[in-house]
Amino acid sequence: MRRYHMNDPVDMVRQNTGLNKGQWARFNKIVHDEGQNLCDRLGRSLTWPNVPFNEQIRVLEAVNTRLVREGIPEVEMSALRWRMSTSLKRIKPKVSGEGSAAINQATASSKSLPYDPIRDS
Repeated sequence: MRRYHMNDPVDMVRQNTGLNKGQWARFNKIVHDEGQNLCDRLGRSLTWPNVPFNEQIRVLEAVNTRLVREGIPEVEMSALRWRMSTSLKRIKPKVSGEGSAAINQATASSKSLPYDPIRDS
């Protein structure tokens, strides 16, 4: 298994996985989806090295299952690690409904006009 460094060029990693450009695009989307699911489930921002190993294995299996279902070759953990590290930086966990309402209320109140004794009397 080849180990990739974060500064390795995309084309080199893609070629080493054996994926063509279309397959690589689907791989990126699937990894992003799985990363979003992981962040939503754990409820926080993550970095790949901080994801428990059993979860990393589960994500690899989920990614490869989806790839195979689409007729795309499976990838190794090293390629997933390389891609997921970048993808997780772009993912923000979804805010729960309660927190979302509080944010929306705070935003709405900050847009209201300040107290005006003439207008508000």
